Amino acid sequence: MTDIGHTIDDNNRGIGHNSGTPADMVMAELGEKLVEYHKRRTDLLGAVERCSVTDNDTIGKAGDLIAMIGRLVSVVEARAEEVFEPHVLAVNAGRAARDKWTAELSAGAWSVRAKIDAFRAEQRKKAREQQEEQEAIAAAALAKAREAEAPAAIEPPAPAPTPAAPIKLRAVRGDLGSRVGDRDVSIFTIKDPRKVDIQVLNHPKVQEAMQAACRALDRAGVKIKGVIKETTLATTVRK
Repeated sequence: MTDIGHTIDDNNRGIGHNSGTPADMVMAELGEKLVEYHKRRTDLLGAVERCSVTDNDTIGKAGDLIAMIGRLVSVVEARAEEVFEPHVLAVNAGRAARDKWTAELSAGAWSVRAKIDAFRAEQRKKAREQQEEQEAIAAAALAKAREAEAPAAIEPPAPAPTPAAPIKLRAVRGDLGSRVGDRDVSIFTIKDPRKVDIQVLNHPKVQEAMQAACRALDRAGVKIKGVIKETTLATTVRK
């Protein structure tokens, strides 16, 4: 990426210049917009290096330094937006046109996927029915053979049937190289939150979700059992 500070010296051209890439042209105009702030930036960075907080007086000076940096950043961001806005508007218009052009195609692809899913679900259902019918025939034959071999006895109750695993279907390939097949997708259901492993509860993503949920419930005035609310302090600097 071209450095803004060197754009003017190296290229000496503005947005109206016809040479260079669009990125070069934007950088050149941005460099012209920001050149007047280079010295201020250097002065503030020097003040950051020299800053030392040792008492209330230097705390106030440090806060002023933060505020001055914040004001300069706000000014520079505003000037930069003056350069970016025409290009952003053009890019957004192009993206909107692109999205409009492709939206119906994308919706069509999803509708075709839904048709495939529905048909393959029906295939799995039929395959499952055939498998269960074959298992029932085999079980009946085995029971009949046992009856012929030994006198009737009191049999313990049969265990509850376990859920049958989904039947994987043969993958189908299209003439253009596409492949429609099955893949394993893990789905986890928490049966007893009290027995969930601590590694799950302490996972960063779970902690982040729990904090967000607790904050939302707390703002709504809901008392959350089993959760301790603590308040800590963070330093604020107002400009």
